[in-house]
Amino acid sequence: KSDAAAGEAQKQISSLETELAQSKKAAEDALTNTEAASKQLLQASKAEKEALEEDLSKARESAAELEAKIEAKEAEVKELEGRSETLQEKADGLQEELTESTK
Repeated sequence: KSDAAAGEAQKQISSLETELAQSKKAAEDALTNTEAASKQLLQASKAEKEALEEDLSKARESAAELEAKIEAKEAEVKELEGRSETLQEKADGLQEELTESTK
């Protein structure tokens, strides 16, 4: 009887050891899959970050170009204002000469 009980206990131990080995394997597989998923997520995050940094860089370049255009237009306006003043002064001078000559 005790041999039969010992044999049954040995079968249960063997069965539990098999289940334990299978559980360990499943846990290892899950860990491996989690690590792989984490690596993929990190790579995706890096790629997304790089894409956003590139977009930001392009936006900065575009802003700098627009700023340069604005400065150029402001310089043109100042030049035109200067010409306008000069022309106004000449016109005033001519008007004065005309007024003097008609007296």
